[in-house]
Amino acid sequence: MKNKKTLVSQFVIWDYFPIKQSLIDFEKVKFNALKNYWGNYRQSNNIDDWRYNYYNLSDDKNITWIIDYVRDSYNLISKNMLRPVQRNRAIVLSQNEGLNSHNHMDPYNLIESPILSGIFTCQIGKNKVNLVIDYETGRLKSKKIRIPMETNKIILFNSELNHYYEVNNNKEHLINICFSFSQ
Repeated sequence: MKNKKTLVSQFVIWDYFPIKQSLIDFEKVKFNALKNYWGNYRQSNNIDDWRYNYYNLSDDKNITWIIDYVRDSYNLISKNMLRPVQRNRAIVLSQNEGLNSHNHMDPYNLIESPILSGIFTCQIGKNKVNLVIDYETGRLKSKKIRIPMETNKIILFNSELNHYYEVNNNKEHLINICFSFSQ
């Protein structure tokens, strides 16, 4: 065989935000997420829409800086230049709450659907909570990867991958900033 064409490339990347070198006020980022959670400013009021469990974020330079860092870091290792799409959002899980499996694709508008989704964890308690990503690789069906959520951890993955949060067994809220990218 002389030629090879990759048909599908799925991946998960995780790293940590360099907080010591940053001017970001992470307390303001947490307060932004909690304020919209307490105000019940959901991205959708349709309980069947995946955005029902996501809360809007107010415009804030600190959140913009986090997303710019993620985008610029990815652009350094990739040949594709990314741009943020959709409104930034937060997931806030109280004690004993989880989040059902979903993906970030719009089956009626694949062209405008994001190619990458990202999560930045602002706060988590002492007990482990995993982000679980479901995937298939050809003949291998129903595979899972569990990624422990940790404060200041960034996770990037293909937007079409189904994922969910395990139950938060902490008294503290689990606070994640979520974002999407396209080319």
